[in-house]
Parts: sequence; C-alpha cells; structure tokens
Amino acid sequence: MGRKKIAITIKNIKKKPVIPVFAGMALIFFLGLAFFSRKPVIVVTDRAFTALYGEKRTRLKRLGISIRVFRRIKVALVAEEAGPDVAAQAAMGLSRRPLAVFFPYRYREGALRYVKERPGFPVIILGGRNLPPDGTDTSSPVWLTTDTETDLYRAGIFAGLAARYMEQNSEETRHKPEVALFWDGLEEKNPRDEAKKTAFEKGVGEYWPGIPLFSPNPEEQHLACAVLMGDYRFNWEKIPRSLIFFTWMDSALTPGKTLAVFDDSPWAQIIPALKLLRGKPAGTENLVPSEITVPRRNKLHKNEYLAIKRLKTLKYQGKTADN
Repeated sequence: MGRKKIAITIKNIKKKPVIPVFAGMALIFFLGLAFFSRKPVIVVTDRAFTALYGEKRTRLKRLGISIRVFRRIKVALVAEEAGPDVAAQAAMGLSRRPLAVFFPYRYREGALRYVKERPGFPVIILGGRNLPPDGTDTSSPVWLTTDTETDLYRAGIFAGLAARYMEQNSEETRHKPEVALFWDGLEEKNPRDEAKKTAFEKGVGEYWPGIPLFSPNPEEQHLACAVLMGDYRFNWEKIPRSLIFFTWMDSALTPGKTLAVFDDSPWAQIIPALKLLRGKPAGTENLVPSEITVPRRNKLHKNEYLAIKRLKTLKYQGKTADN
C-alpha cells in the first residue's frame, strides 16, 4: 500500500503543472489570433532606403512598432525607380482592408493612384520637410510634414544647455561659448525660414543668453555646440565640443561628441502618424516633430541630461511651448 500511495502522489504532482501550462498556451493562442486578425499597417519602401537606414535597424524598428501598435507591419518593397502604378499595386497586394498605408515622399504619385483605386482607406504621404502642394483637396491622402520649428526649438534648447555647461565647466574664460546652426537651405528674406530661425533662437534663449550664429565658418568660432541640418558638409572634427545632427543615420555611427540626433525618417514617423489619423480629415497638413535620440556616451552633467530627456516631448507653439 505504501508504494501505491507514493505512486499516486507522484502522479498528482505531475498533473498539477499541466493546468498553468495549458492556460499559458491558450493565452498565447488567443493573443496570436487577435494579433493576426487585426488590420495591418502597410509601408511602401525600397532596397536603397533599407540599405541606407540599415537592414538590422529596419527590422528592429518594424518589430518595435508592431509590438507597440499590436498589429502586423507589412512592407511593400518596390524598386527604387518604380512608377506610381507599381507602388500602388504593391501596397494593394498586401491587404484588402489595411488600417493605414504609408508612402514616402518619393512615391507620392503612387499614393494618389492608391486613393483612386481604393477610395476610403487611410493613405498617408510621409512628406518629410516637403510641404503639401497648394490646392490639395479633401480627396487626397493625408500629408505628414516634419514639424521643423519644433525641431529647431528643441535643438536650440539642447545647444543652449551645452553652452551653459561649457561656460560653467571650462577652464578657458577668454572666449565666450557660441552655438551655431549650420543649414545652407536657410534664406534671409523667406518668412518661413525666419520663423525657423526664431524658433531656434527662442530655444537657445531658454538656457543661454547668447545670440546663435547661422551658418558661420566653424574654424573661426569657439563653439559649444553645432547643429548640423540639411546637406551641410564640413569637417566636424574641427568643432571641439557638442554636435547635434538632423539625419537618418544610426546614432551609434555618429561621432562620440554627438549630443542628440533628430530623425524624421519614415520609420520614425509611423507611430505619431497613426495617432494623428484619429479625427484628422484628408488633405490637411499634419505636423510631427522628429524622433530624438540622446546617446548616453556623451551626456552632460546628470541634471542637464535629465532636462534634455524631458525636452524630447516639448512642443514649440510660436511664443509659448507646452508639454
């Protein structure tokens, strides 16, 4: 009898873990069922962009977005020279009822063709810093534009913090620290560009009383921070302190003195774009700031670094900024 009781006890012990195991398997099954039954998000792209952005980085971004929105992110991979028909057909072939379809600026004609073929589905053109064409009607796709003024306001605050930190911690007192925005695209008499310069100046002024420089010669300045925007090229090794990049480049590949990277690539804008779709009519301009990465390898003093982390959600609104 003793052996029989022992055998029964062992049998009962073995049975007990079965219930939680099956419960876990059932939960995974139903979560997977829910995940795959939800409408997917379609993203049109090409191999050239993937090579530039990085294949591994693209996979991680795609996975991260998919987890955050809890739905599949399907990629329509087309040739770099693909025409509007090919880009539209590639997107249509991935889902008959998508949640949203994203077209980069270079495939904007494909977005128009998609809307014509399948009206009623949310289609978004990721315009970057390109403004929507004049006279865009309500039958057109939603046009997403990078909020350059907010970007420059935030970059100005970062630069102002860097200048203040340099002044407080530098042994050299002969020269006052400077901050500069290097951007060849700025035009002095363009009202839009003047507004962008004002946004940058206001950002700098939050922490630093100095007047920022615009596209100076870096070799002649004592720069605490240089903001590199657009296609401006020079030897940044000549700048002894901090750098802020506006680029799609991986922050891990930037120089060690990089303070922040502003990224307005398509993969950086998908999640804020999905949020904007709620209640937004087609044919309107929607502004989304860049995604900011602050490499930990080149942080300022702890308090300044924590301030910078908080500033990543600060929105520029003309004369005021609110979280």
